[in-house]
Amino acid sequence: MTNRFTQGLGMRTTLFTRRRAIAAVVGALVVGLQGPVGVGAKRRKKRPSTVCATGCKYRTLAAAIAGTRAGGTICLKNGEYTENLTITKRLTITPCGPSDVVVIQTSQELAGRTFTVQFGSDADSLTFRAKTLGNLTLKGAAGAFPEAGGVIGFGVDTPSTPSKGNLVLENVVMQSGNAGKGGAIAANTSGEVRLTNTLIQQCSCILNPGGAIAMAGGTLTVGGNSQIRDCIAPNGGGIGLSDGAQLILSGTAVVGGPAGVDANRATSDFGGGVYAAAGTQVTMSGDATIQKNQGYTAGGGIYAEQDALLLGNANCASGKIFENVLGYGSSGAQLYLANSANIC
Repeated sequence: MTNRFTQGLGMRTTLFTRRRAIAAVVGALVVGLQGPVGVGAKRRKKRPSTVCATGCKYRTLAAAIAGTRAGGTICLKNGEYTENLTITKRLTITPCGPSDVVVIQTSQELAGRTFTVQFGSDADSLTFRAKTLGNLTLKGAAGAFPEAGGVIGFGVDTPSTPSKGNLVLENVVMQSGNAGKGGAIAANTSGEVRLTNTLIQQCSCILNPGGAIAMAGGTLTVGGNSQIRDCIAPNGGGIGLSDGAQLILSGTAVVGGPAGVDANRATSDFGGGVYAAAGTQVTMSGDATIQKNQGYTAGGGIYAEQDALLLGNANCASGKIFENVLGYGSSGAQLYLANSANIC
């Protein structure tokens, strides 16, 4: 038998249920408009760690590297930063704004390299990026650094454990690096070194191929309007390849100078522009050129050992290897592939 109490209770229960249903619908509409919980926070762009002499969170790049989480960005205000730095996590380093002109250089007193880089994951990368060429310059020491990598050593301090990951330079100037090998960059890696619209100049090595860049393994990609010029080494004045490394030249990239005075030079043997050891590979495409370099006895443009592989425009007929010279000798001023007909 239904009484007034049970009827009232039923009405209140029905009203409560209806209110819950309405609240659920409203909540669903709000979530639909806002997206899943946390999405807004994830989309919110993290501010970069800012470095400057005064008034910023960090006063040195080393402190910013230590205080920035993996995957973060560090921006530097206008000025010169003299430091010796080690990087083991994914980072991007850039000038803060278009008017900031930044120079990062090694300590002349220590005469060490500017950046030591070692990654344990294929997903890791160190990116140097500027919007305009000339806004970010990486410099080495004036005196010779006897080890590998005068400005950047990528995986070179543990030869038995090549670094994974990638090194990326966009609109960057590198200069004045001097080392045992790889005056600007020495890389012992399973990953990639990628240059886009980047200039490397006035670098040298004293012992091994690669006045500008020495690649042991991995892939070196030089693209856009990149230039490698005015660098010297006993072999491979511009680039030295070993241990199965691959070089990809594309876009309008130039190994060599717009003039003879900007030539990369092999001071005692082979490969003014590029020295490719056995088992390495050189691929040229687009309007990329190897020009106005100087070898000593052979291979003013490219010197390749017998089992090196030359692909694309890396041949005598392409017209993309030209105006290279020899300081002594007369065989293969443009290209010398040992024990083959590809000599010109």
